[in-house]
Amino acid sequence: MIAPPGAIGPAGDSDLKVKNFRRTEMIGEQLALAAMRLLDNAEKIEAPRVSYAVQPFYTYLSNFGFRVLLVVDPATAGASLGHNPVPLYNCPLTGPKTAATCKSDGFASVTDPNLGTDFRVGDHLKSAVEYVRIGPVGMMFLPGEIPGELTVGLPAGFRSTPQNWYEGHQHAHLWRQLQGAGLRRAPHVRSIRVDDRPRQRPDWLLRPISNYRVLCVADVLVQEGLCAALHAAA
Repeated sequence: MIAPPGAIGPAGDSDLKVKNFRRTEMIGEQLALAAMRLLDNAEKIEAPRVSYAVQPFYTYLSNFGFRVLLVVDPATAGASLGHNPVPLYNCPLTGPKTAATCKSDGFASVTDPNLGTDFRVGDHLKSAVEYVRIGPVGMMFLPGEIPGELTVGLPAGFRSTPQNWYEGHQHAHLWRQLQGAGLRRAPHVRSIRVDDRPRQRPDWLLRPISNYRVLCVADVLVQEGLCAALHAAA
């Protein structure tokens, strides 16, 4: 949120948050230049060997909004999310989540008595982690959108001045609290990426602190007092 001294925004002033086509052009140009610099030093791969591995898994779909968006409309046979209806499953919350223990919800949905909206019966999604290797180049495909913090690590100065990245400084105090509790920064993707050699991998899901936004929006989107009612019902 705090730009370096002398930075010029896409509108020609000091506001770097203006959203317009000039901003899109600037980002695209810099991305193209970065790719061209990489190609200048690229090594040609002759007759590479290609390999592929996949590891499917079932994961709990904690975002209730996705279960609402994945309701199949009988009139169109489609859902609000995705091109085709997505199968959901009911799996045990504890214990192994396998094809034997996870059962398809058959695209069934029910109505939530508090919200008055339909949602899918299944609360688990089947996804996968995939690894493709072309010669010496390995590529890992992960579900979801991986933030930049997990790819290249946190920016310099984030620990000491997190307010530079958090508008309103509302998360700066939280980060310092976690530091005081002895939190260690989890390794980013580049430090645990797989290759042909055995590597030790952490057994936890990595999420940057900037990904956490705990907020009940039912009071705003539906009616006042619904957040408290949902909490009591849980």
